[in-house]
Amino acid sequence: MDTDTQDEPPLTGRRLHGDPDPHTQVERMIRVDHAGEYGAARIYAGQLAVLGRKPVGDTIRAMAEQEQRHLETFDRLVVERRVRPTALSPVWHVAGYALGVATAMLANARRWRARWPSKT
Repeated sequence: MDTDTQDEPPLTGRRLHGDPDPHTQVERMIRVDHAGEYGAARIYAGQLAVLGRKPVGDTIRAMAEQEQRHLETFDRLVVERRVRPTALSPVWHVAGYALGVATAMLANARRWRARWPSKT
């Protein structure tokens, strides 16, 4: 058994040189979570553009509404805590929507192919 490390204090609560202070860590967490919620909301918007009138549209809409509530929470936290939002918001705006459209189109195409018998 290695006894050399038994006398060392645990690292819990200790910051190393270069570690951000707790305030900065919270800011980073809020910024990342806000970006994630924004991206999710944009993905659902893209999916609804393709599948909104299909039977699955109601399910996607319900999930989008839940993500919207999450986004509103982080929008509020960004303002209250004066956190700089991610600089990549314009990218998430376009990329999230495009990802939603693409995945919805793939799901729609897959469903379409499943309806037609293969002649192979």
